[in-house]
Amino acid sequence: MLSKEKVEAVLLKMGMPANVKGFGYIVDSILIMGEESNPKITYLYFKVAKLNNTTGQRVERAIRHAFEIVRGCRGDYDVVNYYI
Repeated sequence: MLSKEKVEAVLLKMGMPANVKGFGYIVDSILIMGEESNPKITYLYFKVAKLNNTTGQRVERAIRHAFEIVRGCRGDYDVVNYYI
């Protein structure tokens, strides 16, 4: 079973800054994926958006932005490759 603390620890280990909105959205997404069997991506964005009082488009963009930061100069490539 995934815990919020474990997901956050892995994201921080990847080099993702905790102060970007996408960080929290990714944590929420992973926890939802752990609870529900094989949710569609659009449903996942909608559900996370509803939890955070925003739109699915903003959630998608924030998640993409967070991973762009990791893929840039800040990420630990070995950890990223292991989990993704």
